[in-house]
Amino acid sequence: MQPGYDPNVRHDFNYWTIDKLVKWNSCDLLELFHTLDAPDPEEMNGEFLVRYPLYREEEVQTFYSDPNGNGRGSHHLGKALNPNLPHKDCNGEGYNWWLRGGKVERFSRFAWKIGPSTLDGRPALLADYCYFDNLSKNGQMGQHDEMRRVKPNLYLCIAYDRVWPRPPFKFGWNFEENRSKETVFFLHGPVFPWQGVDDPEKEPEMP
Repeated sequence: MQPGYDPNVRHDFNYWTIDKLVKWNSCDLLELFHTLDAPDPEEMNGEFLVRYPLYREEEVQTFYSDPNGNGRGSHHLGKALNPNLPHKDCNGEGYNWWLRGGKVERFSRFAWKIGPSTLDGRPALLADYCYFDNLSKNGQMGQHDEMRRVKPNLYLCIAYDRVWPRPPFKFGWNFEENRSKETVFFLHGPVFPWQGVDDPEKEPEMP
């Protein structure tokens, strides 16, 4: 764990800040993830800002700025979640929001639920893109996110997919699970109300 970390500060909300955590490395953040609890579904309602660890934030946003990439030439602003839109076996729906050409755009839908983490079996918010027809769905990327609460309005998240190689999101391959190793990011908010994707017909529900 990070030098100077004291497990007794876990519930000291003044200790946990986004500016502190983005300086941690991936291994320490994954270790911290195992100590956290799942959020209440009702608190995950609105648009959340994303942050990446400082050692990889520039590389990730540069990847998204590629017009041929998953971000369609955009800057990734964050993710949105809504607990009042149950979908199949999930608690709610979500999407990503982006900045492109000075305009905010909303696309890349997913569905989410509270369930056992694929890392340790304890509850986490699980987000999967296979429920909608987009670049991140299973068969193309198979992207999977998990989220746990650090403190109110701050969440530590992990992500992996089944595309290899795909820098800057790869720190190795989990051959046993046939997927990438986990990377980490943060969400904080909500900062704005839920808006919905710009064009649901471009990302219809999968059968």
